[in-house]
Amino acid sequence: MRDSRIGAFGVIALILVLVIQIACLADLLADGMTTLMGGWLASAILSRAMMALQAWAFPPPDNSGFAHSVGRPDMRVMLISMGSGFVLALMLSGSLAIFIAAGCAAVATYGFGYLLNRHIGGVNGDGLGATQMISASIILMVMAAA
Repeated sequence: MRDSRIGAFGVIALILVLVIQIACLADLLADGMTTLMGGWLASAILSRAMMALQAWAFPPPDNSGFAHSVGRPDMRVMLISMGSGFVLALMLSGSLAIFIAAGCAAVATYGFGYLLNRHIGGVNGDGLGATQMISASIILMVMAAA
C-alpha cells in the first residue's frame, strides 16, 4: 500500500472510469447545459459524501498508517455529510432520479468497502478515492439513464 506507482490495472480502471463519465456527461449535455451542470455537480457532491459513509463503516487497514492517524468520522458527522450532500445534489440536479442514484451509490460504496476490508483489512485513502470515482460514475450513469 505504500507504493505510489500506478500499475496496468490502475491505468485501465482510470481510463474506463473517465470514458464512462465522459459518455454520461455527453448524454446529459444532449438535454441542455443546465442538466449537464446539475448532474455533474450533483455527482461530485454526492460521491464525496459517500466517502464519509465508507470511512464510518469500515476501519483503517492498520494502526500505523495515515488513515489511522486521521481517524474515522462518528455517526453524527457521517449523517450530516450524507444528508447535506444529498440535499445539495437534489437541489442542483433538479431530478428525482437522484434518489435512485444515491441508493445505487450507497450500495456500491458499502460493497466496495466490504471488499477492501476483506482484502487489505480496512479502508485507506486510496480506497476512499476509488470509492469517490466509482460513486460518481454510478451517479452519472443513473442520471444519464433517467
